[in-house]
Amino acid sequence: MALKHEERQTLHTLLQELPELQRQIVHLRFGHDLTCGQIATVIDKSEAAVRMTLHRTLKLLRTLYTRNEKGGTL
Repeated sequence: MALKHEERQTLHTLLQELPELQRQIVHLRFGHDLTCGQIATVIDKSEAAVRMTLHRTLKLLRTLYTRNEKGGTL
C-alpha cells in the first residue's frame, strides 16, 4: 500500500518528534528491513527491549496519526 504525499509528510513529521532511539529502531525495522534480533545487535540492546520499544512506538504513532487525521494538531 503506497502512502499519499500528505500521509508521508505527516508520518515524517511524527517520526521527527520521536526520541532518537525510537526513531532509529523504526528506521532499521522498516527502512532496512532488519529483524528485532538484528536491530538489538546494532544498537546493543536486548531483543526483548527492541520488541517492546518498537511495539510502544508504533502504538504511539498510530494514536498520533489518528488524532492528526481527526483534525488534531501534531
